Amino acid sequence: MHWACEKAGVLEDIMALEQGSGKWQRTGLEVRIGDTGVASMPTSLLQRLNLARGYLKRAPIMLFDEPGNGLDFEGDQAFKGLSPSRFAGG
Repeated sequence: MHWACEKAGVLEDIMALEQGSGKWQRTGLEVRIGDTGVASMPTSLLQRLNLARGYLKRAPIMLFDEPGNGLDFEGDQAFKGLSPSRFAGG
């Protein structure tokens, strides 16, 4: 899992996540995301998480609907640089 997250450029962001406190505190890969977890995450982080999921599953094809949607120019270029192959269209 660390390999996929690192390859997608999201490992440092994941390891910085915190949720809860005291006995119930979760950090890093233990943080729950989704309906019952972290409520709001930047679009760039969500897209890199999806890319990590694709790497983890060793998906032969990854489709992204408007991969640059919600990203600034630098974020869009960084995301495209992390992709396993070129993006079509543009």
